[in-house]
Amino acid sequence: MKLPNGYGSVTKLSGNRRKPYLARVTLGWITDEQTGKCVQNRVPIGTFKAKKEALQALAEYGANPYDIQNNNLTLAELYQKWTESYFPTLEGESSSRTIIAAWRYCHAIHGMRVKDLRARHIKGIMEDGYVIPSRGKDAGQKVPASPGTKARIKSMFNLMLDYALEYELVGKKS
Repeated sequence: MKLPNGYGSVTKLSGNRRKPYLARVTLGWITDEQTGKCVQNRVPIGTFKAKKEALQALAEYGANPYDIQNNNLTLAELYQKWTESYFPTLEGESSSRTIIAAWRYCHAIHGMRVKDLRARHIKGIMEDGYVIPSRGKDAGQKVPASPGTKARIKSMFNLMLDYALEYELVGKKS
């Protein structure tokens, strides 16, 4: 079956694989400097068990295109982007310090992809998050989050994920 122009493609990968069907879309063209030829910049959406699933993924992408490059955006990268735009809007330095302090309690999920983040992860950080200070009376010991810090963590995630939705860094679930 031929797909429409600009829709994307589904190909079967060689070998014995659990997910042999690759769905990919073209995100523009790249000109080869040496030969002067243009080639497609084809970016994979994912691999799938059945061709039908791959075609469904292409249809979903076509209905609601998202930035594929941000598909693997981690929480640490999102935090960095968000703070670069949010911190200049704050009135005082203490506001940014409270956010930085709240972010320190989230070290367990820094490397997690934003698209994999669920409410249970944020709740887990609020309940079980801790820091290990390097100085002071609690140096080298786990210090759990206080109720005020837990409120700041929740507020920080609300603001950060609102930013991600606004700039379409994450998809909106209905």
